[in-house]
Amino acid sequence: MTKTMQYEAENICERLAAYSLLAVAGGICGGYGVVSCGHTFPLAQTGNIIGMWEVLAGGDWLTALFHFMMLVFFLIGMSATVLLPEKLEKIGGKKLTYGLTLLVETLCVAACLFFPESLPGVLRVGPIFFLSELQYNIFKKCEGVATSTLFCTNNFRQLTISFWDWRKGGGQEASHRMLVYGMILLCYSVGVLISCFGMVAGRWILLPAVVLYLLLMALSVWKK
Repeated sequence: MTKTMQYEAENICERLAAYSLLAVAGGICGGYGVVSCGHTFPLAQTGNIIGMWEVLAGGDWLTALFHFMMLVFFLIGMSATVLLPEKLEKIGGKKLTYGLTLLVETLCVAACLFFPESLPGVLRVGPIFFLSELQYNIFKKCEGVATSTLFCTNNFRQLTISFWDWRKGGGQEASHRMLVYGMILLCYSVGVLISCFGMVAGRWILLPAVVLYLLLMALSVWKK
């Protein structure tokens, strides 16, 4: 048996079922930003930085400042994921780390429900920029496989590599990676579709993501 196949999750949040729900929530949040908030993708900084320089080049200093604020939120979130988990795990183990992370993520998405639609799109998804770094840097491995529940490029890359590894005789390890990457991509797409078909609901389409984060928070605390 390979190291990957021998992996035992210390917490339910490290299992494929939990990562699948995280991917659905990530797809909803990302889709909401793109579909309903002026094509703002709040789950990564590439588009945000491009948007910042685009509006700055056009002379819109205020909107450029908003984009810069999102970059600051992202950096604060990253710093928190570097400095806090070790201390939290000494106090309450991984349950505390996962539980608090999911609580903050729930509050971030819930906050967006109260932002008026008259605000610029980049501000309406501001808390999700902060959420994205927490989710990206805390939930890094699903059953021993490094993956992301927020964006797709590397997941597609790894799915393709895993497929050819499997074709070359990679066995259970390769097929396990294919399962993880394939399921995460599928669930992320489901989340995006929810946000697309529910766009008439406006910001309330984020409610399913709030429910998913609350459910995962409860499971992280009460189940191994």
